[in-house]
Amino acid sequence: MGAGVGGVRIELTAPMKGLSAGAGLAYVDNVSLSMATGAAHVSTVGNTTHQMTVCSDGLLLKTVPVSLGAGDHPTFKGVKVVMERDRVEKMKTPQVSRTTT
Repeated sequence: MGAGVGGVRIELTAPMKGLSAGAGLAYVDNVSLSMATGAAHVSTVGNTTHQMTVCSDGLLLKTVPVSLGAGDHPTFKGVKVVMERDRVEKMKTPQVSRTTT
């Protein structure tokens, strides 16, 4: 399962008062920032199981099947960012044209 917990508070105070902000300009006050992160969403794909575990704040939400390419066109290993999921995606390169589902 994925690790990590969201909801972390981030606070920053920068002593900027009186510092130059450019020609003839100066900060009139210090700068402060306070915010929190959202839930930690981590999905992990098993190459041998062809399954993806989907976790939120370390809790398993679901397991889904995935396609990982073929022996002659393997999926690259490593960290990836998943932005969306489509029913059908046409993938084209100069040498190969495939439709995956």
